[in-house]
Amino acid sequence: MASLHSTCVTPTTQDNSLKLSRRNRVISGLRHGVLVAEAAFNSGAMLTINWALEQDRDVIAVPGSSLNEKSKALTG
Repeated sequence: MASLHSTCVTPTTQDNSLKLSRRNRVISGLRHGVLVAEAAFNSGAMLTINWALEQDRDVIAVPGSSLNEKSKALTG
């Protein structure tokens, strides 16, 4: 049986990057893989990708527009 855990941070979410990064590290370790749809350089998504790779998890990247700053890390 497959399961999905989605996380979302909205512009109104108070920045608590330490809490979010700890949570995402645990989530990446509990799952078989991580799917990332957007990732800016130095983003929490990139941290989660790195933790998933360290934990030998699959990483699936869905690149967005190369003109969008929030997609630059996945599009090069």
